[in-house]
Amino acid sequence: MRTVAEVVALLVITGASGALVTLLLRHGQRAERSERRYSEVFHASPIPLALTELASGMYVEVNHAFTKLVGYSRDELLGRTGAELAIHRREEGTKLTRRLRRAGLMHDVRRQIRRKDGALRDVDYGSVLLDLDGVPHSLSTIIDVTARLEAERDARESEDKVRQVEEQMREAAKLESLGRLAGGVAHDFNNLLAVVSTNASLLASSLAPGEDRELVDEIATSVTRGVGLTRQLLAFSRKEAIEPVVLDPNAIVGETGKMLGRTLGAHVRLVTRLDPALGRVRIDAGYMFQIVMNLAVNARDAMPRGGELAIETRNSGDEVMIAVHDTGSGMPDDVRARIFEPFYTTKPVGQGTGMGLAVVHGIVEQAGGRIAVETAVGVGTTFAIYLPRVEAPVVVAAPRTPAARAGSETVLVVDDDPQVRKAISRALRQNGYVVLEACDAQTALEVLGAGEVDLLLTDVVMPGMDGRELAVAAREVCPRLGVILATGYSDDDLVRRAVRGGLELLEKPFPMQTLAGKVRAVLDRRAA
Repeated sequence: MRTVAEVVALLVITGASGALVTLLLRHGQRAERSERRYSEVFHASPIPLALTELASGMYVEVNHAFTKLVGYSRDELLGRTGAELAIHRREEGTKLTRRLRRAGLMHDVRRQIRRKDGALRDVDYGSVLLDLDGVPHSLSTIIDVTARLEAERDARESEDKVRQVEEQMREAAKLESLGRLAGGVAHDFNNLLAVVSTNASLLASSLAPGEDRELVDEIATSVTRGVGLTRQLLAFSRKEAIEPVVLDPNAIVGETGKMLGRTLGAHVRLVTRLDPALGRVRIDAGYMFQIVMNLAVNARDAMPRGGELAIETRNSGDEVMIAVHDTGSGMPDDVRARIFEPFYTTKPVGQGTGMGLAVVHGIVEQAGGRIAVETAVGVGTTFAIYLPRVEAPVVVAAPRTPAARAGSETVLVVDDDPQVRKAISRALRQNGYVVLEACDAQTALEVLGAGEVDLLLTDVVMPGMDGRELAVAAREVCPRLGVILATGYSDDDLVRRAVRGGLELLEKPFPMQTLAGKVRAVLDRRAA
């Protein structure tokens, strides 16, 4: 195609009339001004624009916004194709060219391009088919939407996080309610066990030598099992009276191994790999035993046809790891996601409560640790418990103390449960003490104001004023009063406050000899 100036020059040479030449010159000037304006608009457009020859894909013209987007200069682009410069893949360009030939127009095509520096950018691509001098061309717009997509992704992630937090809050609220329920049930159950345990101890002490003690022993065994159940409920609700001590996990694993030998069965092989240089941890010894035992029993149940149960210990930085591995059935993802939910179990009815792993999770968190789980269907499962490592000597268990001597002092027993109050009072009277009783704090304060009392033994959880508040009020009436809080429903904060206040704790349920020993020790310290 000739330019207007070339056409005018040709007419002059061939002798065309002056009027025709003048007319053409005027139109030509207007056309050239239009071309300049088009060129200025094209190059000044903030939207990246590229004019390419359709057949070859070669860049014919590009504007400044396009060069800024792709990182190449205009001279580097003209006469070359996007595929040559690796701005896009050759097959992608071919596919879009075919589509443009058919439709003549494309818009909002999401694609990726690669800049000269190798960075990928998300763009919305649009193109229109042009015929320039009989040659098909493509005029394309390429709008960078990378920042917008990233913002949208961030917004979606934020929304997802908000939903996750809301879901976690709902789950936490449900668990808190369930924990309060479990703690309340355990408290009442502990009171029943305290009655049974105390009366069984009294019955045993009344039997003559050689008399049949089988029934009493069965009662004691049942109480022990009941105590185990309440410990699980209280561990889950985090309201158990705990006694964290520095201990060697290897020793707990060794003791557990002796018991497991009788429960695993011949079809499961127990292997222990214990690090002799294992660090120490601070945790309630009963809790530590419960962790290992629960995980080991779960591992056994995952291997009904037999396999290997391995317990391993080792140091891991500032943590101590206790891992239990089985070669059993493993867990699918949907089961893995729910294993720490209380009362969730895949075992048949009557073969599992769904509390074992929930209790383990609660114990580990309460001890400041964490749990890692690795599992694969058909391969097996590993539970790895990580507890903070402490640099302190192991606490050696105190030797068993002899039976406490009898006394004659006055003890005030306060409990809102009449059966518990009666059982404790009976046991103390049998040991020679003068026992007064009260069903609540107000009655107890009236008794304290009316006469001399040497020791106050009170339940913690009572309607109205609780046991700790009663102890503070009682000390104002009787400054030298000995105080024991009987509890199976004590949180950590209460334990700390009670110890700081010089109060003694007695964990329910307790055998008679434990009760007698604690009472005698507090009274002897008071006398000294």
